[in-house]
Amino acid sequence: MNFGETCHARTRAALADAGPCWLGEGPERGYKLYCTVQDLRRQSQRATLPQAGQGNYEGVMTIVEGRRPSFPDGRKPIAAEGRKPSPDERRAAILDIAREAFLLDGYSGTSMSRIAAEVGGSKATLYSYFPSKKELFIAVTDRETAQLYDEIFTVKLSLGEPGLAFTDFAHRCLEGLLSDTIVAGYRLIIAEAGRFPEMGRTTYELAVRRGVERLAHYFADAMAHGTLRLCDPIEAAESFLDLAAGSLHTQRLWNAIAKVEEAALQREARRISTVFLAAYGNEELSRAARASD
Repeated sequence: MNFGETCHARTRAALADAGPCWLGEGPERGYKLYCTVQDLRRQSQRATLPQAGQGNYEGVMTIVEGRRPSFPDGRKPIAAEGRKPSPDERRAAILDIAREAFLLDGYSGTSMSRIAAEVGGSKATLYSYFPSKKELFIAVTDRETAQLYDEIFTVKLSLGEPGLAFTDFAHRCLEGLLSDTIVAGYRLIIAEAGRFPEMGRTTYELAVRRGVERLAHYFADAMAHGTLRLCDPIEAAESFLDLAAGSLHTQRLWNAIAKVEEAALQREARRISTVFLAAYGNEELSRAARASD
């Protein structure tokens, strides 16, 4: 059996699974093909799998040379060789499908029937994981925002050179807030919150309040170190996030710009750091920040 036939066989087997799956490996180039089963269900008729050594990869397959792609929640692909997904893997696959559906068609335009069909199980199975569409949407928001904050706070705030440390931290925050997924999520929640106010309140707690609380812990350490003046860390965190949700973020939300150049990102990070330290830095840092304006 050649490479293309092997991949086709594994693709058919993968359709019975419910999570990311490994499809095959190109022996001549060492390519590995990965996809998600929901993409296979949607587009497998349009996918063209190559013969060994060919480079014309089409359809939904993602080519990754020399490494596996990182999935949003750190999961490893499920081998499509007869193994059934675990409950956690199936739940993650449901969240993957729901995330794409919500972002594509909005909250009101997405049905549980559609998601169940794309997952490949019964509606009863879907409801056993998520009793309502609202709970499913909240679970998607919970996972996406938790991943965002894990990425932002993965590096401990270095207080050796506070100016550079806060600029770097602002840069990480901006990268997250300006990413395609987070911008699309903002637009979705704003569009739907008027019709579904309870959903808006719940996602605000998950997305905004969670960020404020994690940031407040970050800044409380800086206050204990003497880098920031003593104040309410919640207030400092809210002020920082207000600065981060400034001009670039507004332009991205309104689609005035499709992409933020790195130079603009660095300028905005420096601006956020300077204004924040002028207001909340210790006496020396505050004076230096005001002098640099």
